[in-house]
Amino acid sequence: MAENHHALEGWIEEKRSAYLYRTIARAESDPMRQNLFVDLADAAEKQAGLWEAELQKSGNAAPEQFRPDFRSRLTATLVRYLGPRVMKLVLSAMKVRGMTIYTQNTSHHPIPSNIEDLGHHHQLGGRANLRAVVF
Repeated sequence: MAENHHALEGWIEEKRSAYLYRTIARAESDPMRQNLFVDLADAAEKQAGLWEAELQKSGNAAPEQFRPDFRSRLTATLVRYLGPRVMKLVLSAMKVRGMTIYTQNTSHHPIPSNIEDLGHHHQLGGRANLRAVVF
């Protein structure tokens, strides 16, 4: 039973990530960044497929359709209106990868153009007021 719950949580987490990555891609004006977030969304969808297979192995099925929770919908709305750069702390707190591209000094570090160049998620410090509103 705990294994099913873990697989369902994994499926939900990956679907939520894909939803947010696609929202970021649509809000992003830079084509390289757009492509990066589309690639991340595609990778998250593939991971969700693996979790779905785990659910099926145990005789269960993932929900027919993913419905983002309120926090994810609120975050997506704020990303659309304020932009990903403004929302980077909130997105980082939600474990959305790729937010470091909004903090890198591009004169010294090239902007990643693919998932492999992205590296690991880093928790960012600093102003947390907007993050507190979402949580």
